[in-house]
Amino acid sequence: MKLMILANKILKSRKGDEDSSGLWSPAGLIIVGTVLVLGFFIIAKIIGILD
Repeated sequence: MKLMILANKILKSRKGDEDSSGLWSPAGLIIVGTVLVLGFFIIAKIIGILD
């Protein structure tokens, strides 16, 4: 959940507050997807799933 909040803050700071669609805009979905994928790989590395 923290990643979603962080991504939303980054989005708002980039686009300003005029866009109320937030995470559901195309750019928001790309950012959230990237953050989730990177987060997954980092967690997998830490746990040791991936070598």
